[in-house]
Amino acid sequence: MINNTAIINRKVQQSGIYPDIYEDNINDVSLESSRLQVFLEIQKDTMQVPFQSSSMLERLMEGIEKAFDAAIYLCYNAFSNWDWGISHSMSIRKVANIFSVSCQYVQQAIARLCVSTWFKRLSGLHKIGKFELKHHFCEYEDTPFDKDGRPAKCAMPRGEGGLFERLEAGDICWKSLVIWVLLKINSDFTTGLTEPISIAQLREWTRFGNTTICDCIKELVEAGMLEKLERRPQEAQSYQLYPKPYAKRRERKPMSERTWRDMRAMGNWRYSFNEQWRVNVATSDIQYRPNSKAPFRNASDCKKYHEMPKSIRQDFDVVVRFYADLPMDLKQNPCPT
Repeated sequence: MINNTAIINRKVQQSGIYPDIYEDNINDVSLESSRLQVFLEIQKDTMQVPFQSSSMLERLMEGIEKAFDAAIYLCYNAFSNWDWGISHSMSIRKVANIFSVSCQYVQQAIARLCVSTWFKRLSGLHKIGKFELKHHFCEYEDTPFDKDGRPAKCAMPRGEGGLFERLEAGDICWKSLVIWVLLKINSDFTTGLTEPISIAQLREWTRFGNTTICDCIKELVEAGMLEKLERRPQEAQSYQLYPKPYAKRRERKPMSERTWRDMRAMGNWRYSFNEQWRVNVATSDIQYRPNSKAPFRNASDCKKYHEMPKSIRQDFDVVVRFYADLPMDLKQNPCPT
């Protein structure tokens, strides 16, 4: 009975399925059958991952960043505001549990990301922290944009059947996640069909061994996240990724480039046109007041990244960047004439 209980507990952890313990065929519940329960053909929800030139994934493929650091970056990006790059507060233990690694490995990766300025710590030390993520490692003018005028980002599955949900459930390891992501950004975003990619190419991008890459691909196939397509001998392998992208791309309104708007100024403060928000161009501090009679107070993260109108935030970004580019002797009056 002890052995049966151990077997049941292990299968429940692997599959999330609770079998009827009174049935005679209790030992027939297999991992293969549980895979069918989590297989998702079409993605239900997505997250935005920066890619193309100067992104974390591009620098990983160039050999500049480590694969584990990139995986930690992707994890914090998944649980962040994708417009402004502000992560949720997450404990080191929570991230370590998602990756099934020790807390020390996570702390070392975060330290490297902070030194290389991909992360800027906003709050918390050691056990828990909130970070501002850099989406593209370049000046704003050099940022790659998509056809809608937004910084280049790739939609990847989240929620049911999502990458980090499958990682936390133990269906895949973090190395398999990295390989899936690299296949994704080298695929057709409407069908999920990848370009022909060899094991040698994946080895060059990730610095994993051939055996590790083959094991990861096998794991992804067993998890229902990858399907090998037919190929000729000596040809690179193409794959079908699961879950597939949406059948029809959501139409988005093209975003026009934000230009200078002459805001009311008082010292280093610049005021929004509704007079409810103001930004300090020297420190980037943002304050809010509910009405004209109330005093300004520092805005919380919830206010800045969820309640603040996006157009006001974009206007503030323009004026802060303009102030930062001014020569020191002109910063007393940064308003252009």
